[in-house]
Amino acid sequence: KSHNIALLGPKGDEEEPFEWDSFLKKTNYIPAPRHFFDQATSSNVSFKAGMRLEAIDQNQKDILCPATVKAVKGRL
Repeated sequence: KSHNIALLGPKGDEEEPFEWDSFLKKTNYIPAPRHFFDQATSSNVSFKAGMRLEAIDQNQKDILCPATVKAVKGRL
């Protein structure tokens, strides 16, 4: 929200735009504590828009997929 980025929800989630708070409430998932992400800052992450990466498929963890960085917004 703070970076004004529209998120796509997981496959099967039809809520648009995707809202984390609503998703967490529907699924009873518990978010990772904020301090898990404190080490990554925009100053030590060298991703750039247009970079090509390999990303893990979130539904099948043993599958790698090609991905493209669309934007770098710093710490989200």
